[in-house]
Amino acid sequence: MIGMKKKVSKVIKTNNEISVYISISNENLDNILRENKKRKQEFIEFIKNFYIENICFYSILLDLENILFENISEEKIEDFKESVLKTYSKSICNIIDEYKNIFSTELEN
Repeated sequence: MIGMKKKVSKVIKTNNEISVYISISNENLDNILRENKKRKQEFIEFIKNFYIENICFYSILLDLENILFENISEEKIEDFKESVLKTYSKSICNIIDEYKNIFSTELEN
């Protein structure tokens, strides 16, 4: 998706489905992957999947809250959502960093 390099995610709804596009070229994720690049590939995949699942879930929750933003401009809503998602992105990576030894040990056994 064009323009996703700086965004954390984008939710697109149609009548039949909801699609969530998640940027994996994200500063927070890049940093945590770089810090763990010498670990097993299974652990790297775990980090990516954990990140994607959590960002996807939170992106959908934020999108469902659109009804709360009825009288606010679309630009301000998007800025707010992006700010919240960037904070959440950092939080997810902090969780991974804090528990990486536990996660890694579980995957190695």
